[in-house]
Amino acid sequence: MAVLAGVGTSWYTWLEQGRDIKVSESVARAISGALRLEPAEQMYLFRLLDMNPTLVLSDDSPKFGDAACDSLVNEWLPNPAVIIDKFWNLRAINEAGEDVLGLGAEDSNLLTAFFTKQQYRNRYVDADQIAQMAVAQFRADLVNQFDDERFTQLIAFLCEQSSEFSQLWESHEVAELQSKTKELQHPQVGRLSFSVQMWQLADREDMRLILHLPEKLTDTKAKLTTLANLRGDISLPRAI
Repeated sequence: MAVLAGVGTSWYTWLEQGRDIKVSESVARAISGALRLEPAEQMYLFRLLDMNPTLVLSDDSPKFGDAACDSLVNEWLPNPAVIIDKFWNLRAINEAGEDVLGLGAEDSNLLTAFFTKQQYRNRYVDADQIAQMAVAQFRADLVNQFDDERFTQLIAFLCEQSSEFSQLWESHEVAELQSKTKELQHPQVGRLSFSVQMWQLADREDMRLILHLPEKLTDTKAKLTTLANLRGDISLPRAI
């Protein structure tokens, strides 16, 4: 086992004996690979070691963008619902999400849409504050992905396309992802107020469901119903 995992025999013996030794995430992954653990077994091992790593998915892991994912976001109509991955790429969005947030078929990432598409940014009443918080949350959210080429390419693209993003990224601020209140200005029905709730999907820890709930004591719920009637909401949500 030590040879297969690429670790020292003595060290691995100490691990099996339960000695007080430090186990890094890379070593834990090597051991789980040598043991040919299934994803659920991997996560069990990591939790035993008091780790919370990003789940590595195999090629045969269930893919989002399928009928189940579409049904999930569609069930929240007329409320906007979005599913994103760990890089904040859009994986699914319902009709209300596209309409209320101002996202189109060409939009594939929430950050790139906000910092490169004025139409999308203009929907946010407190756009400057949202920009600062989004970059700080993105940095904290992907702290374990800094060596990932996809992360590097995304940051390079955003810095090149948006001087605002570049300045905010260089500020090195971090903020924890949390539920929040969001206000948007819709061109047809005016001001909309939401409580934004986020959940990780149980069987895909790299996916997050973002649901916009109408704030109570506002007319947002009635306006969403109006927009739904205008759209007809007859088409299924877009899978990215």
